[in-house]
Amino acid sequence: MDNIEYVEILKTNSMTDLSMINMILSDAKIEYYIENETTLFILPPMALPRVMVLKEQSDEAIMLLKTYDL
Repeated sequence: MDNIEYVEILKTNSMTDLSMINMILSDAKIEYYIENETTLFILPPMALPRVMVLKEQSDEAIMLLKTYDL
């Protein structure tokens, strides 16, 4: 059985940034999910949303997001 590991690459409280991140990572075929995404709708937020990517793709994801100043 394979051990799939995700790592956090970014935290943000910006819905605009999350939308951009979703588009960029999806287009690049990077496996990811947003943890705590629904907490943005709670005032004040309980926890910042965290962008989690497959460990093997984390370097590529970080480089991509940096090109967009995220």
